[in-house]
Amino acid sequence: MGSVSASSNPRRTLLVVEDDGPIRNLLTYNLRREGFEVTAAADGIEAIALAHGGYEAALVDLWMPGKDGFEVLDHFRRNHPEVPVVIVSAHAQEKDVAAIRAAGAFDFISKPFRIAQLLEIVHTASRTRTAAKAGA
Repeated sequence: MGSVSASSNPRRTLLVVEDDGPIRNLLTYNLRREGFEVTAAADGIEAIALAHGGYEAALVDLWMPGKDGFEVLDHFRRNHPEVPVVIVSAHAQEKDVAAIRAAGAFDFISKPFRIAQLLEIVHTASRTRTAAKAGA
């Protein structure tokens, strides 16, 4: 494998956690078109198994079977606090959004969303992570 410096070709990796298959596929497709390497998980249990500190950001559905988005967010905050976590939900109430922000989520986006809006948030989260790595 050839040696490439991180500054000339940074890996832009994302974890996408979504239990709805068609939405997960749509997110993965659009994020890959934006140049991200995407790892997809179908639920919170799989997400925690795949969680590590190398992601530029994680995009996590709030309500999923097994472990929900709050539990995935908590795992990242305790084990990989440098990874920005964006929570996505169609059914979040105002109290949920407040709890998401208090728990340390980078941002929240409500379904349905425009892909351009989602991409803007993901790019911002990724830039934040990249800037933090550069300053380390």
